[in-house]
Amino acid sequence: SAETTNACIMSLVSRIKSITLAVPPGETAYETTATSAMDCLCAILTEFGSILAAEATAENVVWPLLLPILESNTSGDTCTARSDGDLRGHVHVLKASIPSTLDCFSALLRHKQHSSAILAPLILDISNNGEERQVDNPLRFRLLASLQGLMLHENEDQIILHSCDCLCIALGSIHFLDRSSKVGGKELYRKESTVININIQALTRRIRTLLERGSVLEGDPKTVRWHALKLLASLARTYPRGTAAQWALFLEEDSTAYDLLSSPASTVLLSPSRSACSQLVSFIRGDGGGSGIISERERVATIGAIKALLSAMPLKLWFGMNSRRGTRQTFTGPSSLSNRVSKALQSIFMALHGIVRSPNQVSDEFVVEACSLIETIILTEPFDVDDALALILTDVLAELSNGLAIGLSSSSVTAGGGGCNVAHIAIVKALAKGIGGTITPKGLLIQLSKPAKYWLDRNESHDFLSEVFALVSRDDRPTRIDTSLEGEVCNLIMRILRMSPGVSNGSIWTPDYFSESVQNLLINKDSTRRLLGLQLIRHFIQGRNDFCADRSSYVCDSFCPYLLCALGDSNAAVRASSAACYGFLLRSDWERLFRLRPSSEQDSHFQQLLRLCINGESSETTSVGEPAASVRSEACKAIGNLCTECVGLRDSS
Repeated sequence: SAETTNACIMSLVSRIKSITLAVPPGETAYETTATSAMDCLCAILTEFGSILAAEATAENVVWPLLLPILESNTSGDTCTARSDGDLRGHVHVLKASIPSTLDCFSALLRHKQHSSAILAPLILDISNNGEERQVDNPLRFRLLASLQGLMLHENEDQIILHSCDCLCIALGSIHFLDRSSKVGGKELYRKESTVININIQALTRRIRTLLERGSVLEGDPKTVRWHALKLLASLARTYPRGTAAQWALFLEEDSTAYDLLSSPASTVLLSPSRSACSQLVSFIRGDGGGSGIISERERVATIGAIKALLSAMPLKLWFGMNSRRGTRQTFTGPSSLSNRVSKALQSIFMALHGIVRSPNQVSDEFVVEACSLIETIILTEPFDVDDALALILTDVLAELSNGLAIGLSSSSVTAGGGGCNVAHIAIVKALAKGIGGTITPKGLLIQLSKPAKYWLDRNESHDFLSEVFALVSRDDRPTRIDTSLEGEVCNLIMRILRMSPGVSNGSIWTPDYFSESVQNLLINKDSTRRLLGLQLIRHFIQGRNDFCADRSSYVCDSFCPYLLCALGDSNAAVRASSAACYGFLLRSDWERLFRLRPSSEQDSHFQQLLRLCINGESSETTSVGEPAASVRSEACKAIGNLCTECVGLRDSS
């Protein structure tokens, strides 16, 4: 129970304090006892932290015990505490308990109620308008100050590892608290906390130093370098502005770093030693230089750190500077901000390209993280203004698609081959992200990215698309891929049809092949296959409307007869999807359909669509009307779009 756990914790806290105050200098046996008690406290907090009251735990454990232990080695006499003056004087005992104390903080911060009590701002009052009057949490300030002091001044690997882990968890909690706070049932997103309790510049330089260390503690497979990379990613997510200002420490290729927005004449030399940027690129390749071989875990962490750092950088603003009128001359030339960042991106993607060319030499986890990096950056500004950079990423996409094509033919990704490869799903998602085709919350269509456009223009991409299209459209295909992977492949094909319908004019994926495959889907006995065929038609028509509206004869002759049959399908979802397709037809399509002069109402697209607008449940006859509300809704919208398209058309009657 919570009462028993609280009693046990209070007993341990009293025991630890009594041992600490009674130990004379040099008594290592008592130091071991105090450390063991701290380990026991950490185990209790880890197991039962969810049932403990947050305010009581902060008052009884954090204030009198945990904070003084951390501050004993970092703050000296500069920080006043509550009821911990005597405890802080026994530094020789407290320092041995720092790793266990950091684990206790990590255990508490993993629970939302405790992380809020320690890190969230304090609410003093609420106005009549519902606005909160907040002040900074002193626990947050003291904890971050202590962790920063340990990171900057400690050299023991054990303390550094535990400090990195605890600071990562704390930053993750701060990111969550600062980014989402519910007021009045609404979720408010804040750009960034205005109060930064740590020295980002000093901490990022310390991280750069730690990246050179490859030491490993006994029993822990994670190195100091791995923890430093995870800390860099957490810092970039929590304080993006401050961390982005230090991008040159990690992403510059040479040994010089520049002031963020300075002119080329004010270049500042940071250090004669090799910078961490070239080190990060070498980490991707698996070469640690003088610090040893880079493990696969560290390579994955490197990709994650680069992704977080690039996400924090305002790339759209930086790359838009060169295109603005009246821009200062300091932002042009080979040393401009955009060119420097572009060179850094080129080195990163060239390293990725060299690795994905040999898929057997990398793990699935690395491929997933690399694809996540591509998803994050492929739609950003750099590729729109830098063709060379776009071509490099195009080569990466081509290598990934080649690896996917090889993997799809293996039995490990078939329906009976033991599950789906997560790397293949990640590759398909990265390709689909570059295609665009989705609607933003503001109602804007995400356009086709330049790397994806270059990729679609290549002949080998047509071969790849033909192969994956056959896997999802043909019932006589030799292998059946996993359901989750099949769904992602279908999403990729639909996005391509939406944003680049002309790709079906390729040497392999021809219009006749596409229409024949879709027609076979529409006459399939399985309703899910018929739905897939209708979805492919809808995305193709949408893409045709935006990019090549002169293909009315192809749409009407190849698909409309099957759409008419689908209006009478026994499945309501199929009827609704077919009616939705009619809603995207253009004026030229309807003009062609009206000129067909059907022999009966059953052959009239307009009459059959109009019939679906009537409520079948209230109709006097059972042969007229549509009982499904979803079908009636789509049919009514299609009729409305028809009227909009055909206003003034002579044959519309």
